[in-house]
Amino acid sequence: MKSSHGSSNEDACVAEGAGGNDGGESSSKMMKGVSTDTTGTTSEEEEELSSSSSSSSSSSRQQQQQQQQPLTYLMSQKLILMGMGWMYFLAFYGAYRQNEGLMGSRGLVPSGDWFDKMKQQYQCSSEWSDLECRKGFMNHPSLFWWIEVDDETTRRLLLAGTTLSLLCGLGSHACKSMAVWLTLWIFYFSVVTSASGTSFYSYGWESQVLETGFLCAFLCPNYVWPYSTSRQQHYASPLVLWLFRWLCFRISIGAGIIKIRGDSCWTQKTCLLYHFETQPIPCPLSFAFHFLPGWMLQRAVDLDLFVQVYTSWFVVLPTFRSNKWMLPRLLTRGLLFLVRVGGVIQTAFMFNIALSGNLSMLNHLTIIPALACLDDTCYPAWIQKMLLPDADNNISGTKKQTPSSSAGHNIQINNDCCYQWRWRSPRAWIDGLLWAGIVYLSIPVVENLLQLDGGHQKMNASFGSFRLVNTYGAFGSVGKKRYEPIVSIAYAKEGNNNVLEWIEIDFPCKPGSLDRRPCFCAPYHYRLDWNIWFIGFKPHSSYLNRRESWLYNLLAKILGYQPKNDTNSTTDNGRERPWLELLDTTSSELLVQRGTPLYARVDMYRYKMAAPLWKLLPEYLNSVFGGSKHGVQWWNRYYEEELLPVIAFDHNTGRLVRAEV
Repeated sequence: MKSSHGSSNEDACVAEGAGGNDGGESSSKMMKGVSTDTTGTTSEEEEELSSSSSSSSSSSRQQQQQQQQPLTYLMSQKLILMGMGWMYFLAFYGAYRQNEGLMGSRGLVPSGDWFDKMKQQYQCSSEWSDLECRKGFMNHPSLFWWIEVDDETTRRLLLAGTTLSLLCGLGSHACKSMAVWLTLWIFYFSVVTSASGTSFYSYGWESQVLETGFLCAFLCPNYVWPYSTSRQQHYASPLVLWLFRWLCFRISIGAGIIKIRGDSCWTQKTCLLYHFETQPIPCPLSFAFHFLPGWMLQRAVDLDLFVQVYTSWFVVLPTFRSNKWMLPRLLTRGLLFLVRVGGVIQTAFMFNIALSGNLSMLNHLTIIPALACLDDTCYPAWIQKMLLPDADNNISGTKKQTPSSSAGHNIQINNDCCYQWRWRSPRAWIDGLLWAGIVYLSIPVVENLLQLDGGHQKMNASFGSFRLVNTYGAFGSVGKKRYEPIVSIAYAKEGNNNVLEWIEIDFPCKPGSLDRRPCFCAPYHYRLDWNIWFIGFKPHSSYLNRRESWLYNLLAKILGYQPKNDTNSTTDNGRERPWLELLDTTSSELLVQRGTPLYARVDMYRYKMAAPLWKLLPEYLNSVFGGSKHGVQWWNRYYEEELLPVIAFDHNTGRLVRAEV
């Protein structure tokens, strides 16, 4: 701690010491012998003048102190790490629940087959010292180059990722370790890479999870052990915080520009007239948004483009301290204000979109980098005390009153209250190299946004195998009508084997049964529900054969399953048929209880929302709590076309065949 009058360390937080009456006495002593009149007596007017001058000087020092106080981001740093911990948790937990049915050895598209082909292509022997495996890793990052892609190993990796991410989400000491975050990053990268032979992980937020999770590693105060930290290391580097803001900008501006370039309905302001009905998985609130007045939905398009195209620039503006860069106070305060406003707008906008539908973790994940725009003065004191109970009182915007041993109003300088540039520190060089590397890797991303490479803007694309910097965007085109593929299976009717009983198969959240309430599932991701939505685009058969061919495998497993025992078991533990976890509980229980069906078919239906939420909600509440026996019809549907005819499974060839019924 040092005392000074009017000068301070540029890299230190400053706090005012309490002077009390000592300041006046000291000022009086300092002026003694100077303020005398011609008769040799002390002038009372000059004493009052000197006292007023001292008070004015103290007031100016207080204002200078407020200007010199650097910004701290302890709250945002904590919320970013905890928020990303929960995103990782949902990603790993979802993979733990679904991936064995999707990509396991008995799943729809086994990932082990793809990895075996890649190992043969690279001539990888799965030995740690094999250089060919390392080449494969550099092109397709995954731990599965050295370990077997089997169900048990995958479950252990996912369980480890789920546990670590849960600890980070709860704000434990684990989230302070860079090694923990890099472990989560490579674990999830291994999962994403193993799905390269499928369409189950071909979503933009997979890259967004990896990029955000990678940056989180550099917010951590420690390299390996989460407990060995010094007080100074609590403060994140401004360079790393700016990289989060750069990520937020690319997400927002990419989504805005792709809308203007991708579909004329955005410029004609008609997209939202049908978006809420045609989005992948509508929620109950979607039935309110869809039926809003047309003029309001058109103004909502204006708001969407205004936020994503124009206010997104606020988040990347620089924030300076006037005493260091000799910039006008009005300029520095204006830039800081715009950055804060930009962060608030992006956060609030994502919350609004999250309410309108089940868009997986897209909106929740986008909020995380926007938090890097908000310094500690943006958070109420009660939130700071709740999340940072052990934090010092030297958070940005607060003043630490310290008694002074010397006379006068002194400025106490605390050298441990903010991030300090120490160029001999390895951490400063790591953060600097990270910033320079991300800026360099951003060159093709910027060229893509500006279309300088001569091609069209790529949405949700990566320009490197490690996905450190990516392009993003969502809903560049919006469907005007909703078409749903409906899978039906047939059993012989009880008492009459010549008559077939057709039963529709439901998925956990996608529209199917007309009287089933739409679900709330975001930020959890039901992958099969999302993937089957793409078949709704025309031509339906083209999307089925080119992108979502897993549907053939699902039908083959439903029709071709032969229980090991003579009697149908009602206690299927999921190991024989892990894909049952991908279906709605009612449908999976039906397949367990009634056994293998005889036939299946897939038809396309046009779906329309039946009524606005304010009309459906009273009926729904009455049916649930009022004892009404009449269900609520949420959807209307109309037959469109046959996607797959009636098919059966030929056990001799192991293939689906067309059935004559």
